[in-house]
Amino acid sequence: MKNIIILTLVILVFLTFFTREPLDNRRPLFSGYVPDDGGKIADYFPIKEGSFWEYEGTRKEQIEGKIQTNEIRKKVKVDNITTDLGVDTISVVSGDKFEKWLVKDNSIDFEPNESQDKFIFMFPLYVGQKWGDEYQLKNRDDGYYVWEVEQNLSQEVLGEEYNDCFRIAYKTLPDTQYKIFCYGIGIVEEGYKHNGTVMEEIYKLIAYQ
Repeated sequence: MKNIIILTLVILVFLTFFTREPLDNRRPLFSGYVPDDGGKIADYFPIKEGSFWEYEGTRKEQIEGKIQTNEIRKKVKVDNITTDLGVDTISVVSGDKFEKWLVKDNSIDFEPNESQDKFIFMFPLYVGQKWGDEYQLKNRDDGYYVWEVEQNLSQEVLGEEYNDCFRIAYKTLPDTQYKIFCYGIGIVEEGYKHNGTVMEEIYKLIAYQ
């Protein structure tokens, strides 16, 4: 009997330490997961050299009185990453444009050259979180002219269901733009709609690495 118990314990130890995925390959437990210190970017948005996100979608617009709908595609790829004084500079090729993202601790600035209304993330995301022009943040309570995390939702991405996804929108009187971000992947959908003339775009993720 004693030998059976010992053998069982040995098998359990083996299964625990030798059959699980290596730490570097395991995905974080994103559902309801908030690190005590607020976390780092990698806890929510894994980025490394060679990472990419490929999208396709449609653009609908009115040209010379006619509504035209065209297919659109783009690919966002991380070219290289450099670090200086605790700040990561991520060089990105987005379609035919070259961009730089700045990462520090638990925040990422996608538009470091913009002085206001820039698109950023500060993790963890939560419904009601806002950023943008200081005047608009202080003097408006209608959700316009600032970026706002509007909704925490489930999203099907490439055949899998993800629960920790967030809709972030920037609304103005003329138009609205939005992005849907899922922990562990990145931006899985984004769109634009003009509230007057017919002008709409929507991109959805079709591949990532």
